[in-house]
Amino acid sequence: MGKKKIFIVLGIFWLLIIGGFIGYKEFTLRSGQSVKFKVVPVDPRDFFRGDYVILGYEFSQIDSYQVMDGENNLKIGDTLYGVIDKVVGGYGQINDFYRVAPKGKVFLKGKITGIFENKLTLEYGIESYFVEAGTGKEIEKNIRDGNGLAEVVIDQYGKAVLKKVLADPISSK
Repeated sequence: MGKKKIFIVLGIFWLLIIGGFIGYKEFTLRSGQSVKFKVVPVDPRDFFRGDYVILGYEFSQIDSYQVMDGENNLKIGDTLYGVIDKVVGGYGQINDFYRVAPKGKVFLKGKITGIFENKLTLEYGIESYFVEAGTGKEIEKNIRDGNGLAEVVIDQYGKAVLKKVLADPISSK
């Protein structure tokens, strides 16, 4: 095979990989259900990754007793599924977590990234959000002041994509 053919094959290979990543997120955005969650402040910032906001959620750290089908033998790397309840005001809230994806309910899939005594830290892939240059600190300030919402789209498999962050939900409605 000539150098030109190898170059073309490698180019097509990389286009397929990049297209796959985009298609994976696009599938969730188009087929998923949109839910708004209140966000909580998280520090610190990483200046090497550009202007972005680190997001935390009330359900990013949970008590092990919230795992409804057994809190024993939980370890870092385990997957948990949080059932989303709509609460007054239209915000999503998660109180109950399961080791197996619940049927017939909207749920968010997360991984245990830390365990300390009976507290579990979970990540969902919606913890950072890139913003327009120069706006990150203002958004973080609004979040610290309690004025922050994240609009998240969740597909039928519990995979989530962060659609947008509303830094001041009162003026963003």
